[in-house]
Formats: sequence, C-alpha cells, structure tokens
Amino acid sequence: RLDKATTGALIITDDGDLNEVIRSGVPKTYRVEVDEVVSEHQIDQLRAGVVIRRVRAGLRGASERTEPAIVRRVPEGIEIVLRQGRNRQVRRMCKAVGIRLVHLHRLSVGAVRCPQQVGSWRALDASELLCLRWFGPSSAATDSEILVRLKGRWQRGDARERIIIEQWLSHWYPGALS
Repeated sequence: RLDKATTGALIITDDGDLNEVIRSGVPKTYRVEVDEVVSEHQIDQLRAGVVIRRVRAGLRGASERTEPAIVRRVPEGIEIVLRQGRNRQVRRMCKAVGIRLVHLHRLSVGAVRCPQQVGSWRALDASELLCLRWFGPSSAATDSEILVRLKGRWQRGDARERIIIEQWLSHWYPGALS
C-alpha cells in the first residue's frame, strides 16, 4: 500500500503467501525529497530507529520505536530502506527527526524496481518472485545475515538472478561482491 500523496512501486497480487512476505520483511526503498539539507544528526537518528506515535484504532497516543533503517544521502534528499511497514511510517519518521518532506517516492520493493513511467505496469518474472521470497518471515533478520544469504545466492544463481542481486548490492553495499 501507498498513501495517496506517495508515488512509486506497488505489487498487486492475489497470492496470500507472497503478500505476507512483502508485508513482513521485504526491504522497501524510498526516496525522500526535501527542500532543505538533511543533517548528519538526522540521518543518524533514522539509522538508529526513532520513536513514532501509533495510529491504529485503540492505540492512539501510544508510541513505538521503529526498526533501524538504511539511509543514504542523494541529491534530492535521502533514500531510506525499511523492512517494517507501518502506516505512513517514512513520513512519521521524518517528522519525528525534523525533516520537512516535499515528496515521497517508493523506488523498489526488494529487488523489484519501480517502472520509470508513471502509471505503467508489468508482470514480475520468476527471478523477481524468487528474490521477494528470500526476505520472507523465515529469512535472516539482520543486514549482515541478509548480505551473506544474497552473496551465497549470487554465487549459485542464474544470470538474471545475478544481475538483480548485483544491482541491489552495488546500490546499498558497494564492494560487497569484491
């Protein structure tokens, strides 16, 4: 799901197991466009996890700490990778650390990148489905364990899988395959 003010990648499926995997552990990458410079302190706070208010019925006013995020600076602002999927989480995390968000765009869900043209769609191929399932509930929980699993899959994978893994790793873990 995306809120109405957010653009980007959506995966539409009638496969309940795949839907649960996507909701419960697949890394989602967002580009946060801002109109002012994001400080290193703000980035460090996002990387450590921040306290945000719960918004579900019956829990209003309660708060929770988000899981640590992968954050990197880009010309437009920052990119954030989350495995958690709380309602409007990126927006609430940015607000909690004082970042004024201008636009939010989901770049990818796992290794599945958003099409360049707004409103376009395509079917996922077998390699992309396999990559999505790697991050399922039974998958490793920490970044280092995921990195080990992806490197192992890269060594065993076919050409298409290797390309997908190389793109994802080179973006988030430069030099991981060296």
